[in-house]
Amino acid sequence: MSLESPRVLVVSHNVFSNSGNMGKTMMRMLGGIPPERLAQLYFHQEIPTRKCCLHYFRITDSDILHSVFTRRARYKKFEEKDIDESVMRSRTDTGNLAKVYQFSRRRTPMIYLLRNWMWTLGKWKTKALREWTKSFAPDAIFLAAGDYAFPYHIALYLSKLLDVPIIMWCADDFFIEPRRNGKLLRRIQCRNLLDLARKATERSKSVIAISDAMQRDYEQLFGFPVQTVRISGEENRFSLPRDQRSGIVYVGNLGIHRIDPLIELGCALRKAKIPGFETICVYSGEQKPETLQRINEENGLSFCGYLAGEEVEKLLGRSKFLIIIEAFGKEAVCRTRYSLSTKVAESLRSGACILAYGPQDVASISYLQDGIEKTLKKVSADKVIAGIPFFTRLWFETAKSPEQLSEEAGTEAASYPNKVSSKALGMEEAAQSVVNAGATAQWDEKTQQNYAKWSADGGTYRIWLEDAQSLEAKLKVIQGSKLAGVAEWSLGREESSVWKLISQYVN
Repeated sequence: MSLESPRVLVVSHNVFSNSGNMGKTMMRMLGGIPPERLAQLYFHQEIPTRKCCLHYFRITDSDILHSVFTRRARYKKFEEKDIDESVMRSRTDTGNLAKVYQFSRRRTPMIYLLRNWMWTLGKWKTKALREWTKSFAPDAIFLAAGDYAFPYHIALYLSKLLDVPIIMWCADDFFIEPRRNGKLLRRIQCRNLLDLARKATERSKSVIAISDAMQRDYEQLFGFPVQTVRISGEENRFSLPRDQRSGIVYVGNLGIHRIDPLIELGCALRKAKIPGFETICVYSGEQKPETLQRINEENGLSFCGYLAGEEVEKLLGRSKFLIIIEAFGKEAVCRTRYSLSTKVAESLRSGACILAYGPQDVASISYLQDGIEKTLKKVSADKVIAGIPFFTRLWFETAKSPEQLSEEAGTEAASYPNKVSSKALGMEEAAQSVVNAGATAQWDEKTQQNYAKWSADGGTYRIWLEDAQSLEAKLKVIQGSKLAGVAEWSLGREESSVWKLISQYVN
C-alpha cells in the first residue's frame, strides 16, 4: 500500500456530486485522497460532474434489465475527459433508464425483492469490470452500505478477486430498526442484508458509523470495532455579517414526515407576527402534489424550489435563521434516530442562527447540560442561545395483545411488552391533565421536572411537567454557562408568569 495515500475503490449507489446529500458527504469524507487515487463503481443513473475522482464505472438497473433478456452486458466508463465540472447539479440520463430508475426507487418489500432478483440474474460480473478494477489496483474497497443486497455481493466479489479489505460506511440504519418494526417480508430481507454486512466485516479493516448512537449499537450488532466519523461542512465563502442577513430558511428534503413540524413552525411564526419573519422560505426538490399543496402562506411557508451546490452555500451565508427539523411520531423517530443530516454541518459553518426542532423523549436537565458542554467546546458562549420548552408530552402506555407479540416474535420489539403513544400539551393544559386525573406530581431530581403517572383507559399515563420550577432549573444552567440568551418554544403554550421568571435570568 502506498505510504502517501491509499488507492480506494468506492462502491456506492450514488455518484460523487455537489448536490445530492450522499454524493456531497462521500466527497467530504474522501476529499483528502488525490483524484487519481480514487475510483468509483456506482449504480445510479447520474453522469459524473466532479473531478474529485478520475475513474468511474457505472452499471444501472436498465443495464441489468437489458442483460437479463439479452445476456449482453452493458455498462459505461467515465474518465477525466468525460467530466464537465461546469454543471452545478449532477446530470442524469433520461428515457428508459430514468423510467427504470423511477420504478426501482419505490421502496416497497416487493420492489426490493424484484430489484435484488434482477441483479442476481443480471450480467454484472463481466470481463470489463474485472479488467477495470485490476487496472486501477485499489488498496481497499470503500462500501457505502445501503438497503439493497446487490452492492454487498459486488463488494464482496471484488474484495476476494483483488484480495483487498472492505471499509464499510453506514450513513443510515438498515439493520436494526427495519428488523424491529418492518413487516414480515421486510424483516426477512433485512436479516439477509445483515448477514451480508457481517460477511463484509469479515473482510473489513474498519466499519464507520455516522453518529455515536449508531457506533454504540453497531459494535454490539456486529461484534466488531466501529468508529464514528463526523463530516464537517466546508467554510462558507459567502457568509455575510449578521446585520446584512435576512430571512428564515429551510433547505432539504421533506421526507419522513418533516413537513408536519415545518408547518407547526410556520404557523407559529404567522401567529407571532415578527417583522421580516412572516414566512419560512422552503428550498427543496419536493415533487409530491399533496406535500406541495400544504406549503402555502396560510401555513406560514413559501416554496422556493430546488437549489444545488454553490447556490445553497450562498443562501445559507445570507440567511439570518436556518431550520433543522425531524418529525415526531414512532415511525419517523425509528428511521432517523441514528441519522445525522448533512445540512447540520453546513448550517453550523454558515454563521446563521439555527432553530432545531425535533423529538426528545424527556427534556431533562442533564440533556441540556450535556448539549451546552459539547457546544461550548466548539463555539464561544457569547454566540450560543439555548432553547427552553413551553410544552411537554403526555405519554400513554398499553399492554400489547398476544397477537401483536406473536407477530413481533423473534425481533427485538418483542422484548417491549407495551405500546407507547404521546401528544404535546402546553404548560397550563399539562398541569390541568394531572388535576383532572386526580394524580399528584412529585419533583424528580434526575430530570429536574415534576413527574406524575396514573392509570386510566386501560393503560398508564406518564408526564414530566414543564413549569416555573423546571424552567428555573434550566435558566440557572444557562446563566451559569454565561450564554448569550434563551429561545422559547412555542409561543402561546406558556403560563403568563414565566416571562417574569425569564427576565430575572436573561438581560
